[in-house]
Amino acid sequence: MAIYSVGWASSAFTNNTPTADLVAGNKPFLLYEVSGTQNNAAGVNMGFGRPANDGSVVQSSPTLAVPEQYGVANGLTNVASTWTTAPTKPAVFMRQAFSVALGGCGVVWTFPRGCLCFPTKGVCLWGTIAPTNTFQMYAVLDE
Repeated sequence: MAIYSVGWASSAFTNNTPTADLVAGNKPFLLYEVSGTQNNAAGVNMGFGRPANDGSVVQSSPTLAVPEQYGVANGLTNVASTWTTAPTKPAVFMRQAFSVALGGCGVVWTFPRGCLCFPTKGVCLWGTIAPTNTFQMYAVLDE
């Protein structure tokens, strides 16, 4: 297994909508960290979890995770902020946070033993109660 990273600009965190998801390719991944800093001065409530329709999400224009080590092939895990079939709200959030109304505020969620995602399954970031705000995001994972 190798360590991979992916950075992206989120779609807007808005009330009760997905903003991004990470989906495994044809092999599982362990998510170790996901983080974001907000671009605007608007507070955001956000959640992180497995979408209720896990395995049925269809991403549009996904971004592929890249290796942190030189000479290693690109990963198979994708992140996206647009979908033809969007993630649905997780039944239970693994992590939740609130950011104050100040640009540059952020959150870092870590998973010390890894959050395991099986092939074609994944996790999503969700705006729980939010004014429109976008984030600069990144994730660190192992495939």
